[in-house]
Amino acid sequence: MSRVALAAIAAALVAIALLAVRPPSEPGPFMRDFEAYYSAGRAVNARANPYDASLLRYERAVPGVEGTRNELLPFVGAPPSLALWSAIARTDYTTASRTWLFVLCAALFALVLATLECCDARVRSLDFFIVSICALSFVPITSDFVLGSPALVAYSAGAAALVASSRSTLLTAFSALVGSLQPNVALACAVIARGRRGLIALAFAASVLYGLGAAMAGFAWPASYAALLRAHGSAEQIIAIQYTPAAISFGLGLSRATATFVGLAVAFAALAFALFHIFRSKELVRSFAIACTALPFVSGFVHEHDLVLLFIPALWAIRNVTSRMQPLVVLAFGLASVHWMDFAQQPHAATQDIVLGLGALTAILAFGKDRAPMHYIAATAAFALILGGAWIGIHHPAPIWPNDMQPFKTPPLATAAYVWHIEQIQTGLEQPNPYWAALRIPALSAAAILLVILSLTKTNIRVKT
Repeated sequence: MSRVALAAIAAALVAIALLAVRPPSEPGPFMRDFEAYYSAGRAVNARANPYDASLLRYERAVPGVEGTRNELLPFVGAPPSLALWSAIARTDYTTASRTWLFVLCAALFALVLATLECCDARVRSLDFFIVSICALSFVPITSDFVLGSPALVAYSAGAAALVASSRSTLLTAFSALVGSLQPNVALACAVIARGRRGLIALAFAASVLYGLGAAMAGFAWPASYAALLRAHGSAEQIIAIQYTPAAISFGLGLSRATATFVGLAVAFAALAFALFHIFRSKELVRSFAIACTALPFVSGFVHEHDLVLLFIPALWAIRNVTSRMQPLVVLAFGLASVHWMDFAQQPHAATQDIVLGLGALTAILAFGKDRAPMHYIAATAAFALILGGAWIGIHHPAPIWPNDMQPFKTPPLATAAYVWHIEQIQTGLEQPNPYWAALRIPALSAAAILLVILSLTKTNIRVKT
């Protein structure tokens, strides 16, 4: 089938998923995660601490938030980002959320352009259209829009820093600054430090970030922020919405201590494996892609929308690895493009998830240069797994925060991390469940497949330095 035909089919599937079979919206504010960032800005403007449990006071003022119960959504952004959230929070929530939606749209546009540049694809109408469809069908990206998460902005900025590192030190530094909005997503752009311009840009960005953080939270903010991350990491280490080896291991029945050990062992192994191949590779984009695929195993926070990390690696691989390996890339992209836990948490949205998954598989086939029978077989296998995941999720439903959270009283002087931990317990998300664990395995498997392919296989392009 021709690229044009596949692109048309993929576009039709995405349109059906987003317009025709869109499920009813869940109760709550528009762009749920943005609620915490906006409220943190309001807290800063009121000279309050955005990192403690008193943030709930500002979140209750957000339209759509249930004000009669404890449903604190903690803010864990880095202190330098508070300058941005403070500025955004000087308007009402409706205006601020619409402004942020525009920023997300701009980030999506930038990501498409950066992806085309990374893949050495011509910025022509067909390739631009296909990559856009790939992005719209890739649920980690669409989830960033639904939640208002800065992960998409940070990842787009990280990709922009990669592209700019051979052209402009100032643009590279600015992109790295924007990427700091979600450090666990943008960390992959650290590979640009291999070049002189990239190293200078990252050093400049780091100094500006330290200055901003010092202005917002004091000179010792790196240490206090690291302690905050440890506390929140412990609070949600094993909950059912974490796509980490530790959380999945706990869900399969291992004790918390054993699951933690598994998570640490996998993290160290993935980090060592990735660093070895990053320093061995002479292709900067390939090094960036390896870093992206390793981060889900190394980072302590990996929610579904953080898997936007796998977007550029998959699209780069489908255009550049050998034909024998491309079917595995198709499989990996299909597995990464689905919100697997959504099948259990929102069974009524299964139709949309399935159609989007089919659209993603069709789009990646259109973007690739080869379309051999094995490519279609891989796509079929991925779609069969998606259908299996939908069946598991529908028959083994999972609770969703905060809609299914049982009432509780907040202990006096409780930290935000402790309150968030109690909320997960009261929702029912901190319990071992092999079915929920099985639903998260395919997405993490996609990262593993791409990591191995990018690290160990030859490419069809000339070496870039």
